[in-house]
Amino acid sequence: MKTIKKTILFMAFMSLSFVGFNQTRESIKLVKGKNLDFKIDKVITNSTDTMVYFYWGFQNQKYSTITDIGSFMFYKKEDLKLFINCLKQISEKEKGVDFQLSIGRYGTMQLYDFSNEIYITEKSGKYTTIPKKNVSDIVTEIEQYIDLLIN
Repeated sequence: MKTIKKTILFMAFMSLSFVGFNQTRESIKLVKGKNLDFKIDKVITNSTDTMVYFYWGFQNQKYSTITDIGSFMFYKKEDLKLFINCLKQISEKEKGVDFQLSIGRYGTMQLYDFSNEIYITEKSGKYTTIPKKNVSDIVTEIEQYIDLLIN
């Protein structure tokens, strides 16, 4: 009988000790892009820690028969501003120019003389393209939400 009581007490103690390890995580979609398929999400952990981030995922254009997703994720406002400024700068180049920009540690943007598409490559080499003519609308849309990110 004593062994049963000890076992029950031990199990009760163990289950109570695990209650402190429980964490909650809530994700709230703040923005869904229209001109570019991006999103800005807010993640709340344990009802106190909050993180807001910009995420843009795309199909790697190197492959057409398999799904291979590349992405850009920015937590800081300054990193998203760098991305926007690179888009602006490369979209202002005339047709017939080869031009490449670094997006810091995130990847590169490139314009080729034979194309009106901007090639955007993330750090692992996955890439996609967007038409130069769409950049103004994309930049305008992202800029209106940039203050949702921290510093």
